[in-house]
Amino acid sequence: MVAIHRCILSCFLCCVSAVIFLLGGSGLIYQPDISSGIRVRTYREQEACMKRNCTQNSTDSRRRSRFRNRHSEYTQEIISGIQQAFGTTPEPDQKDLEITRSIRNETYRTVCAADDIQSPRDLTYEQREKLFSQIIVDDERKFLYCFVPKVACSNWKRVIKYMQGSLDNIEKQIKMDHKADLVFLKELSYHEIQYRLSNYYKFMFVRNPMERLLSAFRNKFGEDIGNYRKRYGPTIAKRYRQGKNNSGNYDDITFEEFIRLVVDTDDVNRMDPHWRPMHELCQPCAVHYDFIGSFEHLQYDAQYVLEQIRGDSDAYFPKRQMYYDPTTRDKIETELGRIKPEYLQQLIDKYILDFITFGYAPPKKHKYQGNVFYSPSSP
Repeated sequence: MVAIHRCILSCFLCCVSAVIFLLGGSGLIYQPDISSGIRVRTYREQEACMKRNCTQNSTDSRRRSRFRNRHSEYTQEIISGIQQAFGTTPEPDQKDLEITRSIRNETYRTVCAADDIQSPRDLTYEQREKLFSQIIVDDERKFLYCFVPKVACSNWKRVIKYMQGSLDNIEKQIKMDHKADLVFLKELSYHEIQYRLSNYYKFMFVRNPMERLLSAFRNKFGEDIGNYRKRYGPTIAKRYRQGKNNSGNYDDITFEEFIRLVVDTDDVNRMDPHWRPMHELCQPCAVHYDFIGSFEHLQYDAQYVLEQIRGDSDAYFPKRQMYYDPTTRDKIETELGRIKPEYLQQLIDKYILDFITFGYAPPKKHKYQGNVFYSPSSP
């Protein structure tokens, strides 16, 4: 089994390298296939764009169209490799975990090797500010953690607070304060930031983009945590419910309406962090993380990270809170099956870099009881 996995890993990384070489030559690799617009690398490029009177949306749309029309077969090779390389078992053995981690981390590094963003200096000021706001610093244990909402970040903050002494019981049933007693990279000086990025252990965790979106929808609109219905309901009603009566409390917002809202958000920096693309939140090509763990192997990957960072602490990764209602595969299939194919395709386009960079296969389309039905593939 191990030999087979290693063979798949080798073939897959060769495939990814070839695809990146082919796409990189055309300047299309790792361009954000999301409606955030052209990724303006420097202020000089931004000024040049303004002089040409170019628009972010139209440029991004053209790039997305060219990528899809000219290179879809190469993208499919990557996706096929991901589907073969990643496997989920209830109790993976140590060798399987090591191979899966190697695939994920080598895939992201291979993708980033072709990108012209290689450090935070290549980001715009706004991108850097948002990135440094996502990264938690622990100077005693010398690590940086970039948290991604809806990817167990509350539990990770619980662990960090426990190690730092601001939380006395790691199992304490409390609603997490996401800012109190934590130090963020944005609070430090330029030289302090550079030193930590160069010398500290850096990690982040990722999740299947479709699962993360549905989890965000169920939490923010289903349970109305954070009053999201009131914040986004009027916009959804105005855009997608013309001529329909609305009660005003917006407790019937559908997943498809939420997806349309996400797709129609032109500027990625205006997206709520709970559904902003993961690569935009943590900028892996700029930060060069030492480890990227997965929500699918959360307990195993979290234990691996803790072995690297906890020192003499007795911290461990706690189980989910009792009130947690997991987003199961059945729930995902049910909700995705209710989305019109054109909206789902637009959504995949918007998150394509999350899928490919972090090794997730987009949903596969097939017929189900006479309707188009989508079944997510999860590593």
